[in-house]
Amino acid sequence: MINTNLNFSEHSRKRMQQRGISDKAVHYLLDYGAIHYDGHGGNVFSLNRFERKMLISDIGSKELKRIRKQLDSYVVVGNNSNTVITVGHKIKRRKK
Repeated sequence: MINTNLNFSEHSRKRMQQRGISDKAVHYLLDYGAIHYDGHGGNVFSLNRFERKMLISDIGSKELKRIRKQLDSYVVVGNNSNTVITVGHKIKRRKK
């Protein structure tokens, strides 16, 4: 989902700063992450093992070391917009 017209809500910017998640990590999550519908009008992007391996092969281990903890996160994007609603660290495994 590479998109240069991505907008960040004020809430998402605040959460990114509070949680130490960079713009680069958010874009990697959006570009490589699996998409799940959250049931409330948003799409949740996060990395599973397969996507993480693809990302590692594309960005290299040096870059990965710098943002490894940030990639254990999720990004919620509105269904009908290109707006990032919120970001956060994955704590529990997502139920299907």
